Amino acid sequence: MRALLVAAALLVAAPAIAQEKFVSSNVDARTLLDFKVSDAALKKMLPEGWDVAPRAGGANLRVTLVDPQMVLNAEGKPTDPVRVISLGVPVKKSGTDATVNMVIAGYVSSAKAAPGAYGLYGPGRAQVERSARSDIEGVSSIQESWAFTGEDGGSVQVQLQYVRGLPAKQKVDGMSIRPPSPSSTASTVSRWRRMSCAAPTRPTA
Repeated sequence: MRALLVAAALLVAAPAIAQEKFVSSNVDARTLLDFKVSDAALKKMLPEGWDVAPRAGGANLRVTLVDPQMVLNAEGKPTDPVRVISLGVPVKKSGTDATVNMVIAGYVSSAKAAPGAYGLYGPGRAQVERSARSDIEGVSSIQESWAFTGEDGGSVQVQLQYVRGLPAKQKVDGMSIRPPSPSSTASTVSRWRRMSCAAPTRPTA
């Protein structure tokens, strides 16, 4: 369920320069939750020419919670962390088999970070609480509480309790994209509210 990720954030320079500029590096604690919701509801949120491509087990909606542990700028100096919650849909372009994760909505904990890398995150405030308890047998029980309050009037709350297994290296979806013409962040709250989530599938890292 949890994955500790080290990622280098890259900003693509202007096409005329055709170079990549190193911006920052970060260490994140991420929680990924997969859900099975209405395919019809998701289809309405996708641009024309894209189809929902459920993951193994039928999951078709991923909620990603990002809690930065350390963020360094290009000079190696610490910067303020930005917490993120996002909705992603596994999709494929009509007539193809390649599946990618399309981010369709989300919130970031800093107005300066909005609309984010995908051009559709709304600004908001974030509160994260996490506790861990290990018993004499070495079993670790984790509790997490996430609350995002968007400036658009929307809010999202997630509460989790789970037993943490042994750390293992695992490949996760490596590519996420945004809709070809991302809609205004003003629609973030309506997109969250239109989700009628059933019980989540087994969380994945």
